[in-house]
Amino acid sequence: SMSPSIAIRGRRSVASTFLASVLLLPGCGGGGPEPGEGPPDTSPMMVFEAGKARGSSVKEVRFVGDTLMTLSDVVETWSLTTGGGVDAPAAARSYSKLHVSPSRGLVGLSEGGRAYASSDAEDPLFEAKGSGYLSIAYVEGWDRFASFGTKAVKFFERETGAFVKEHAVPQGIEGVIAGEHSYATSIPGGRIALWPIGANGAKGVLTGHEAKVVAMAYSPDETLFASASADGLVIVWDVATAKEQARFDLPLSPAVPAANLAFLPGRPVLAAQGNGRETSRLVHFVSVVTGETIETFRVGSTGVLDMDVSPDGSMLAVGCARSGQYTQNQAAEDRKLFSKVKSLESGLALVFDVSSVGR
Repeated sequence: SMSPSIAIRGRRSVASTFLASVLLLPGCGGGGPEPGEGPPDTSPMMVFEAGKARGSSVKEVRFVGDTLMTLSDVVETWSLTTGGGVDAPAAARSYSKLHVSPSRGLVGLSEGGRAYASSDAEDPLFEAKGSGYLSIAYVEGWDRFASFGTKAVKFFERETGAFVKEHAVPQGIEGVIAGEHSYATSIPGGRIALWPIGANGAKGVLTGHEAKVVAMAYSPDETLFASASADGLVIVWDVATAKEQARFDLPLSPAVPAANLAFLPGRPVLAAQGNGRETSRLVHFVSVVTGETIETFRVGSTGVLDMDVSPDGSMLAVGCARSGQYTQNQAAEDRKLFSKVKSLESGLALVFDVSSVGR
């Protein structure tokens, strides 16, 4: 087992040689600065009017190869090469989550405790039954789905949906995230348990949060782990030793204590966005060496619901809520974007170039 690591809030240190990208979510609406406050809108590389057919918000964005997949009330795929939509079969239902593998691309979709092989699949691969099986994660290292409830995680084969085994967690489960070498369960009391996948997987308990853990993320090589709690504390951990690399305070609304975390290799920079009124539209890129802000992006005019970083670390995608207006800034000519104010009939997926941030 691993000993708890205690650190003083506000202490800053270098989080290895990785860029820790942290995006704390606002609610489903706006709540950001009024027009004219703060920096001007940052011009995106690409703008996708996702969910337009049903006028819905974009609740998930995921990079898959040379495309961006968006999840609103519908599942849509967009080309990062041409900027247009990619034809795909109509989704058979609404989904709550996209499951993407770094090596396999899209491996499935889920709604509650049901997992589907594709967006147009009529029948689920499996349906996890029991108390509280309301969410599903994909486990890269085992190529399996994990459906978690309040006291156990159930594993199912990705291709067939066959039940494999059940892992009981008597302490309770509040969230699950999985990598290639280990998976993590957040448990009551602000603790995180790491469980090994294979002989070299990490195992232990991360103790440092006082409030409920609301988000977790692995670095690409799984040497670092990040977690955020409902009080706005974000901790970056060394997986091998369970020691803290850094901890930061970010504004987080007590009413909506949600967060997204993502690492991007190459630069010791933290991209951070809190869901307070003054920060819900701002993404700050902060040095984890000095704590100084390197650059700030202002992203759209409505609430940001989700984010993802491209595998090569060059692009940041955000999914936005439906409402208000958005200034569509002119970008590169080949992106075919023009400067104009548009009334939103749907949420937006915005893609930003972050390749030069912190360099």
